[in-house]
Amino acid sequence: MQNSKTDVDFSTYRINELRKRGYDGLPIGVMIVGHTGAGKSSTINALFQKDVAAVGSGTDPKTKDTSCFSLNKYLKLFDTPGLGDSPDEDVKHKQKIVNLLEQNYTECGIVFGKLIDIVLVILDGSTRDIGTTIQMIPDCIMNHIRHENIFFAINQADMAMKGRHFDNENQIPDEVLGDFLEEKAESMQRRVYESTGLRINKPICYSATNNFNITSLIDLIIDDYHWRMRKGSICFSKSQNNEMVVGRNVRNVGVIGSPNNEMIVERNVRNVGVTGSPNNEMMVERNVGVTRSPLSDFLSIFFNW
Repeated sequence: MQNSKTDVDFSTYRINELRKRGYDGLPIGVMIVGHTGAGKSSTINALFQKDVAAVGSGTDPKTKDTSCFSLNKYLKLFDTPGLGDSPDEDVKHKQKIVNLLEQNYTECGIVFGKLIDIVLVILDGSTRDIGTTIQMIPDCIMNHIRHENIFFAINQADMAMKGRHFDNENQIPDEVLGDFLEEKAESMQRRVYESTGLRINKPICYSATNNFNITSLIDLIIDDYHWRMRKGSICFSKSQNNEMVVGRNVRNVGVIGSPNNEMIVERNVRNVGVTGSPNNEMMVERNVGVTRSPLSDFLSIFFNW
């Protein structure tokens, strides 16, 4: 565990590594979820080092809908409504979370896959009542994103022992609190598995309000994100001429029929783009250049790579 206050510009922190994880300059989408009062909005403000997201007081929620904040060109953070206010409100908020997870990322009219790449679950370190948050995982998250990209973090580490053993002057926990947080993180890890069957890495502990261990959140995204699985498999978008535009970072060989019964192939090749020309020819773009051929030639070329 990091044991010091950090004063860094998070908009540029490890930005070159973020760029590589994002592929071709497209941003990583991180959805932040959790119980009301866990500190989702405070976490976003800590990363921006200024107030950009409205923060509630106690159990009074301020986030009623989803909001997007771009930390930099390569990282987008999505704030979501907190759970635990009431059963009826939880149903509505869970549906908003599902809707966001199902939303596609589009740029210049092209669909590149899902908008959300990572779900960051914020747990409240000052309480043991995390049942609502854990139940949200199977209810509305596990079926909509790769399990490897569901991360957990424990906020309000400074209040884990009711404010005791946290050095407010230096804004770090002492040894007693540090050991307690380690045990708490391991306990949360076990509880998530027992309740959901989801195997997670040990949650990091931090304090958004005291700027403690905030860099670990960015480190978590960069170091633990399964970026080779980004955006799932290939995605398509139809143009006005019913041409098919193929997304990036193609994985998993497969064949898909277009509305004109043309065949479009996906292959485990990085940085391959395929579009239909006005003459129904296929154009393949790679790092080495562009090749055009009729469909039959295209299929031959593609499978002989």
